[in-house]
Amino acid sequence: MDAVTVLAYLIDTIIFPDMAMMLPNIVAGTVCFWQIWSMLENESSCNDARWADVAQRIMVDKTERHFDIDLHELKHPERNKNNDTTATSPGVE
Repeated sequence: MDAVTVLAYLIDTIIFPDMAMMLPNIVAGTVCFWQIWSMLENESSCNDARWADVAQRIMVDKTERHFDIDLHELKHPERNKNNDTTATSPGVE
């Protein structure tokens, strides 16, 4: 991310020296927003508070996104046991 900020500074000073775009500030603000959003995703994933439930309706759980699994299967295994009649447990015949 530091390289992106440096690149934005160079673009702002070398390519657009006469325009007051403040491109490094925009890039830094975007990176800060992205990091805060990531921290809220992490906190809401491992918290049972009411605000976390509301946040999870807006944010995607990182576990689902990075590992491509449905967390509802892990959170409520009894629901999936009733819905999935073809799956068998290992070692059970």
